[in-house]
Amino acid sequence: VFVSEYAVVEEKPGDGGNGNLVASLAEAAFLTGLEKNSDIVQMASYAPLFVNDNDRTWMPDAIVFNSWQQYGTPSYWMQTFFRESSGALIHPITINSSYSQQLAASAVTWQDSKISFLRVKVKSTLAFSS
Repeated sequence: VFVSEYAVVEEKPGDGGNGNLVASLAEAAFLTGLEKNSDIVQMASYAPLFVNDNDRTWMPDAIVFNSWQQYGTPSYWMQTFFRESSGALIHPITINSSYSQQLAASAVTWQDSKISFLRVKVKSTLAFSS
């Protein structure tokens, strides 16, 4: 399965669109689900990727640029976090809590030539007010 062109878009002002931190947390929960089902999901792509800061036609975007600078949105940095463990071994994870239905989690291990890594990702889906 290839999950094509995912992103959180703003449904109403302040909801989590425009590539802000709330949007990146929601996308992280989504990617945690894809990661846990990596035996089925082979690829996923965030879209759109680039936007010229002087000609925004779509929100959100992962990388913003203009004639003198470029920067990654929170969604970009969240994806960097996931990319670092690409090709990792996925471990089963169980959460025993009264909140377990509101939590998305995954655990992965990988290694480079000298160091082994373990990364546990947990995201709460509980609603909050700003």
